[in-house]
Amino acid sequence: MKIKLKDLNKINKMNKVLEEMGIEYKFWSEEDNKAWLNDINTNPESPQKHLKPKGRDLTLAELKEMFEAWTEVGIYETDLYYGRTSEEQMQKIGKFIYNYSDEIEFLDGSDILLERGNIPEEYHSTIAKLEKEDIPPVKLPEDQQYIPNLDGGVLLCKSWGIKPFWVTYGKVERPRFLKEKIYEDNLYNNIYKDKEGHSYLLVPLNDFSKGFGEKVFSEAWDMGLREHPNYFMPMVYSYDLTDIKKIGESLFEFYSSEELLERFKTVANALPTEVAQSKINFQLDKKKGIAITYHSGKSRKLDLLNAFKIAMEKSFGKLQEIQSNTFKFEKQLVTLF
Repeated sequence: MKIKLKDLNKINKMNKVLEEMGIEYKFWSEEDNKAWLNDINTNPESPQKHLKPKGRDLTLAELKEMFEAWTEVGIYETDLYYGRTSEEQMQKIGKFIYNYSDEIEFLDGSDILLERGNIPEEYHSTIAKLEKEDIPPVKLPEDQQYIPNLDGGVLLCKSWGIKPFWVTYGKVERPRFLKEKIYEDNLYNNIYKDKEGHSYLLVPLNDFSKGFGEKVFSEAWDMGLREHPNYFMPMVYSYDLTDIKKIGESLFEFYSSEELLERFKTVANALPTEVAQSKINFQLDKKKGIAITYHSGKSRKLDLLNAFKIAMEKSFGKLQEIQSNTFKFEKQLVTLF
């Protein structure tokens, strides 16, 4: 639920009232935005330190663009669902709204407060009158509207949600989800999803600066990416791997057996594009590593495939042979698409 103040000059005064009433949280102020910005720019332990651009400070305007909902001044917000706010707290919030209704511009989500907070009846009409009117968002002219039509990206990645999402390149400075463009207010525009229900995380093209891939990965992780960095960066940005054995062991610790199997196939099937051949044949080299017939040059994805081989062998036993692009592990046959 949100409470929006009418007069932003009274934020400090109203926050003192909240504190005196024993109400958790407070109205967000411009000073809070500036303190958050300063933490990002100066604190090496800041959870959002990766948002600071290379060679300069993040600006307040950039912070507000990235976190529009979280930087709005004069807003008090609390989560009333699933017992996250106690009934005692909800009753205090209801009393604050009733006593200071003249200071409030609107409420958003107060129906949950009335439903679950055991709020005194005399407060109900005042709270209900302050609830924000549900005004439909204004649409852009039809010739300015845009709905993407994508069917796949660079890499399908698991996320902290139920569905994986595609990572693909876009004209962005930092990772952000591709959105439809229907309404004037971007807050109302939905994240685009294809016919399979996958969303698309746009990432910038590699500028080859030091730490570029690590920074993008960290930002993508904050947006829900849940892949191993040594899978993500070679696949998306063609990063080199330095210790294949150690990385293989790390992949085994990070992924389930099923996830290892899926990613082993993904890397193997990506190899023809990297080495510019329409079809390739795999074989075991003298050291029992995976090699490509008639290809002796550097292949980052082949290094990654061998790292996954190490992880796969921990799950499925030794890779015994390769025949017609079928990999025979002791406990698992892997046939490429």
